[in-house]
Formats: sequence, structure tokens, C-alpha cells
Amino acid sequence: MPTIDNFSFGPVGFGTGKTSDGETLHNRILKSPTALEAFRYVWKHGNAQARAYTLTAFWKFDRAEFERDAAEFIREDPTVNSQHVDIIGTIQASWVVEGIRNGVPSYRRRGTLPPQRDSNARR
Repeated sequence: MPTIDNFSFGPVGFGTGKTSDGETLHNRILKSPTALEAFRYVWKHGNAQARAYTLTAFWKFDRAEFERDAAEFIREDPTVNSQHVDIIGTIQASWVVEGIRNGVPSYRRRGTLPPQRDSNARR
């Protein structure tokens, strides 16, 4: 998981709607009796996408740890690669944290992911 390519929950892939590799790994680790320790390892050694998945686990297991690491993630402000169905783009670290808090971790606040034009955005 430390080198996962994108941070995505929900269906990915045009016409396939399959679960992303990252979500599959995330869910597998969640079921482990050592899940929290595993996610702490990923937090220390993972790329931006892996750390985003880790924050979702911290939200579930330890809110204080989530808040501390979320603040660090926002300060570092890495670009997080994300995908929803067939739309691939990037999201800001602060949006990842906001999404986790709102229950939709891998989605941009409004509309589609860049670089496509967001027809739903407020003008």
C-alpha cells in the first residue's frame, strides 16, 4: 500500500465499476487484528495516496491521531492522485481531510476532478 497509485473509494474504470486496488488493500488491512499498527507504518512510509487512505483509518480508529496527522497532511499539502469512475485527476490535501470528515473521502468538493471542466461548479 505505501506506493499505491491513486486514492479512490467507489467504482473506478470506464464501464467496469471495479473497486480500486487501494480500496481493496485498505479494506483488507482494516480487517487485520494489527490494522492500526499497519496503518501507522503506511503513514510513515507511504506516498500521498497511501497517507490519504491511512487518514480514513485513523478517522475510524483514533480521532485524536486523525486530527494530529490531518493537520500535518494539510500543512505538507501534497497533491493526491484520485479517480472516480473514469475521471482521473488530483485533489488537494485539505479536500481529502474535508471529505473524510464528511464521509466522502476521495471526492472533490464540487463536480468532477481536474483537468476536465467542472460544469457543476458555482460561477
